[in-house]
Amino acid sequence: MARVGDSYCWLIADDPAACPYLGAQEAHLLSDVRRRNREKCVGCEELRHDLAELRRTGGPLLEALTAILDEALNRCRPILRTLQIKEELLDILRHLSHSLQLALDPDEILYKGLVAFTAGSSLGFNRGLALLVEEGMLCGYFALGPRDGEEAARIWQEVNERGTTLADLLQYSPEVFAREREKFRPWLERFRFALSESPFREAFSLPIPHAPEAGRVLEITPEAPLPEVLREFYREATFWIVPLLSHEERPLGALLLDNFLTERPISAEDRLAMELFAMEIAVALERGLAHTELREKVEMLEEAYRRIQEHQQTIIRLREEAAVAEMTLQLTHTIKNPVVAIGGLARHLHKKLDEHSPYRRFTAAIAQEASRLEETVQDFVKFAALKYATERHPVDVNGILELLAHEKMETLRHGPPIRWHLDLAPVPPILADERQLYHCVENIVNNAIEAMSDGGDLFIESRRSDDAILIIVRDTGPGLTEEAARNLFKPFFTTKPTGSGLGLYTSKQIVESLGGELQLLRQLGQGCEVVIRLPIPEAPSETSTEGEFGARRAS
Repeated sequence: MARVGDSYCWLIADDPAACPYLGAQEAHLLSDVRRRNREKCVGCEELRHDLAELRRTGGPLLEALTAILDEALNRCRPILRTLQIKEELLDILRHLSHSLQLALDPDEILYKGLVAFTAGSSLGFNRGLALLVEEGMLCGYFALGPRDGEEAARIWQEVNERGTTLADLLQYSPEVFAREREKFRPWLERFRFALSESPFREAFSLPIPHAPEAGRVLEITPEAPLPEVLREFYREATFWIVPLLSHEERPLGALLLDNFLTERPISAEDRLAMELFAMEIAVALERGLAHTELREKVEMLEEAYRRIQEHQQTIIRLREEAAVAEMTLQLTHTIKNPVVAIGGLARHLHKKLDEHSPYRRFTAAIAQEASRLEETVQDFVKFAALKYATERHPVDVNGILELLAHEKMETLRHGPPIRWHLDLAPVPPILADERQLYHCVENIVNNAIEAMSDGGDLFIESRRSDDAILIIVRDTGPGLTEEAARNLFKPFFTTKPTGSGLGLYTSKQIVESLGGELQLLRQLGQGCEVVIRLPIPEAPSETSTEGEFGARRAS
C-alpha cells in the first residue's frame, strides 16, 4: 500500500488506512509523519519499492536519497543489534530477579544464578562454578555445565529439540542440583582457597598495592599464575571470576565462568551484565545465608528450651520420687521393728509351749505371717534403694553374671540339687548401676531356683545381638500357667506362700530404666525362659569397669 491516490503512504497523515503495519499501541504515529518515517518507514519494503520507482522516473536526487538510506540502514544494524541484545539481557535479568525474589535456599539461589550465566539465550557461558566462603576459606560448592564437548553437544541438542525457555531452565529441582553437583564433586572437594590467595585476592580487592576495583569481573588468561588445582582444571582455557559481595562488601563467594569449548570472548556489555547478574545473586545469597543461620539458631534455641523443660520435669520427678522413697523408708522402718519383735516373741512362745498345746498352731501362724511381713519390708527397702539409683558407668555384664552364679552356688550348696550352666559370650560393657543390674538378674535367678524345689538345670547365658546385649535365664521347672505368666511382672503378684511380689516387678523397672526390654517365654511343664535385652552405648566410656562388684569378683 505504498501509493494512496495521488500521494504515498509515507507522506499521508491522519489516515488509518495509510499504513497497515501500525500496531494497536502506535496510533499516535498517524499524525506524526516524521516520527512514523523514522520508526516504521526506514526499514519498510514499501518505502524502498517507492524510492526505486521514483528513482527511475524522478532523477538523481531520489537515487542519492536511496543510497543514503541504504548506508543509514547498514550503520544502524549493529546499533539495533546491540539494543536488541541489551533488551534481551534486561529481560533475562528481570526473569532472574523475579525467580530469586522468594528463594532462601543457597542451593536454589546458586543453581538459578549459574543457569542465568550459562543459558544459551543469555550470556551463554559453557560452564559455571560456584564457590562459597566457609570458615574464612573459599570452598567449592556447586558446578553447572558439561564436562566435555560430547556432553555439551547432547545437552544443547536436547534443549533445542524441547524448545526449552529460560523460564523452564530457572525451575529449581533438588534432584537436578544434586546430579549436577555430583558430576563435579571430585573437583569441588579439592577447591579450597584462602581469600588472600591470588587470583581471589584481586577479585575481592583485599588491601594490596594496585588492587583492582571492588566488584569487577576479573579475567584469568592461560598465562596468569594460578593455584595448581585451578590450572589443572582449566588447563589452557580463559575464565572469569565474578565476586559475590554482601551489602557491606564482605565476600560471600565467587562465580567462575568459562567458554572452554566455544572460546568465545566477552564484551564490555557482557561484563556489565555479569556484574548486574552477580549483584542480584549476591543479594539473594546474603538473604538466604542469613535465613539459614537464623533458622539454625532458632532450632538450637528450641532444642535448648526442650532440654530445659525435660530437665525441669526430671527435677520435679526426682523430687517426687525422693519424697516417695523417703516416705517408704520411714514407713518400712516404723513397721520393721514391731514386726521383728512380734515374730521373735511368737517363735519364742512357740518353743515354750507344750508340744501338744492347742495354742502352738496360733504361735506358728503368727511367726509365719511375721516372717512374711519382714520379707515384704525388706523387699520394699530394696525396691526403694534400687529404683532411684541414678549413677551409671560402664559395667562388665559377664563379670556380674559370674559373680552372681558363684555367690548363689555357695549359698545353695546344701539346698536342692541345682546344676548350673554358665555360657557367656564376649560382650561390650553397658552403662548401668552395678548394684541395680546385679539385683535385677538376682531376682530372676531366685525365681527360677524357687521354681525348681526338687532340683533341675539352671542356664545363664549372655549374647550380643546387633546393637544390644542379651541376658538369658532359663530353668527346667514346671513352668507357669497362662494367668501367672500374664501377671508375673506386676507389682505385689506372687505365686509363693510368702513374698511381696516386688522382686520381678523391680527387675522389669530396672531393665526399662536402662532403655531395655524384658521378655518371658514359658511352656507349661518345660520351665521358663526370661530374656533381658539391654542397649549397647554408641561410644562406651574408657572408664574402668572395676567397681564394687568387680572388686568382689576379684577377691
